[in-house]
Amino acid sequence: MKRFIGFCNFYRQFIKNFSIIARPLHDLDKKGVPWVWTSAQQQAFDQLKELILLEPCLAHADLEKPFRMETDASAFAYGAALSQKQDDGKFHLVGFMSKSMVLAERNYDAYDREALGIVKPLQHWRYWLEGTEKPIEIITDHKNLLNGFNDKPTPSKRHLRWLEILRRYNYIVGYRPGKQNTVADILSRRSDHYPEGGEPEEIVNPFPASRMRPIEELQSAHVDAWEYGLLCLIDSDATLMEEIKSLVTDTDPGEDEGRIWVPDKADLRRRILELYHDTPITGHLGITGTYELVSRGYYWEGLHDYVRKYVTSCTTCIRAKKRNYKLHGTLKPLPIPEGPWQWTESDHIVKLPKSKGYDSIYVVVDRFTKMAHFIPTTEKASEEDLIDLHMKNVWKHHGLPLIHSTDRHGNFTSKYIRKMFKALGIEQRFSTAYHPQTQGQVENLNGWLETYLRMFCDHQK
Repeated sequence: MKRFIGFCNFYRQFIKNFSIIARPLHDLDKKGVPWVWTSAQQQAFDQLKELILLEPCLAHADLEKPFRMETDASAFAYGAALSQKQDDGKFHLVGFMSKSMVLAERNYDAYDREALGIVKPLQHWRYWLEGTEKPIEIITDHKNLLNGFNDKPTPSKRHLRWLEILRRYNYIVGYRPGKQNTVADILSRRSDHYPEGGEPEEIVNPFPASRMRPIEELQSAHVDAWEYGLLCLIDSDATLMEEIKSLVTDTDPGEDEGRIWVPDKADLRRRILELYHDTPITGHLGITGTYELVSRGYYWEGLHDYVRKYVTSCTTCIRAKKRNYKLHGTLKPLPIPEGPWQWTESDHIVKLPKSKGYDSIYVVVDRFTKMAHFIPTTEKASEEDLIDLHMKNVWKHHGLPLIHSTDRHGNFTSKYIRKMFKALGIEQRFSTAYHPQTQGQVENLNGWLETYLRMFCDHQK
């Protein structure tokens, strides 16, 4: 059955509604569906055999005969029909294609879309049309294409790419009115190629007269708006200064190089920041820019901190301004143990100066109480030595833990250690590669211990 369906798939482009007819046969191949040959399968099998045996409307391509290609392009798709004249003197279809345009191609102008409707079919049937002795007769309903790209004084890069493709073909272009170019027109307007919202409308004039204004009027409107905003800013600033001067007493600091001291009034200081940060004339500057503007006319103790808090908490800045850094990821802390010495972590501090035959420290810490054991050892300690260190220094005092976390060092991941921990009922967990944060307790403790050793155990003491 699979061989028969594969054979039919080769001719499916010539059989209308092939997928609907063959559906009962495909259903037998679904996973979990029992093989039951019913009348529906038999009917589909017989119908496919009959359709394949009938003479198709498509003819086989003859490379010795000239080809005719009818093309057309709409605002969202292009289509083409390839045909040859047969022995009966009539043109029989050899193939046809219809394809929707991508979003970038839909933005082409009408000239380029029609040209695209020629280039794409030529590429589609390249194995037949490239290098033919007799010229290919290309029929289009766009009369401006008769001159190719020669009427363009400066061809675009897209046209140059298409010219490079077209040089490989022997063709002539003919014109046919759109009403007579029905085959290609239907292929370029298939309903399943329509974009969402229907066929896009052609924009006749993107700059209608209703949107045109004299340049003098635009300039005057621009100046008036700018001057209006500036006058509002100056007026508000003068009002604030007068209000501040009425509140200042003889005991308060006076003016400092033309700057006015602002008393400790929350509403007054907030209005100054709104004036120099929130208005369109200032444009929501950052901390430095806002502080520079405010400090030109006002001052008070802690002005910079006040500006920093105001700007960093401005909701408009938070929503609209871009970030120059990636957002920090949310932390996912490890679960807290239920009791002491139920979850332990261990790590080595190596490459230490030798002392009484030891050159390393084996650190074991309890995640619940933060209590730790610092056990002297050597860097060459084997897996058996590690188990012995746990038994003599940790387990005999606190009992066996439920979970023990380590890094991925070879001693901790060896088969002996895995089997021993499994036999003792201890769940062994390894830290994520290149992420020591997953073993943060013992790593932080290691850093503290190394700092302590550097301060009190150097070679001069």
